[in-house]
Amino acid sequence: MSISENIKICRIQNNLTQKQLGEKVFVSDKTISKWESNRSVPDVDTIKRLAEILNVEYDVLIDGEEARSKQDTMSTKIRKISIKYSRQIISGLILLFMLILSNLINDDIAYFIIYFSIIGFTLLQIFNSSKWYLIGLLIALMQLSDEMNTYLHFDFDLWFLSLFLLGIFIILIIFLIKLVKNLRVKDYFLISVFLGNLFVVIFILFMS
Repeated sequence: MSISENIKICRIQNNLTQKQLGEKVFVSDKTISKWESNRSVPDVDTIKRLAEILNVEYDVLIDGEEARSKQDTMSTKIRKISIKYSRQIISGLILLFMLILSNLINDDIAYFIIYFSIIGFTLLQIFNSSKWYLIGLLIALMQLSDEMNTYLHFDFDLWFLSLFLLGIFIILIIFLIKLVKNLRVKDYFLISVFLGNLFVVIFILFMS
């Protein structure tokens, strides 16, 4: 659409007469009529003023539907980004809650179950959304190794060996699941985290 059509459409959408719009941009209603009938075109500064009064973007007033479509696309992108980061914030709050809960639990077994749940949840977030969760995973692993040394007098080298064996165990489980049933990759991961946590809890029970 031409700028003349856009001015008319936007004026009507804002419930303004040609005279009312003319008063706002300091021109006569005859000038507005000329703009809308494409007998003359406002200058750049006046177009900017019109866009401000009519509550539209400058590009929309000039290019019409094409610019409006681009604006809608940008709005959609912004909305998707806001949804994405709101999920990150919620996930972060869940991790924070679990960390606080782990410091309030006195029972060692329950304590480690929560910590391994934190690790599993963090891994899931890395897998699904953001590489930045890797930082949380490293912090959780460092904290957990320190707690094992403190509470269970667990050998540090043995701890990393256990992690290695746990990784091998999870890989084997994934392989077996692929052979048994055609599940999605996310399903493999969730089942592996669950079985991994179960394996570690049983291991801690035998060690304590």
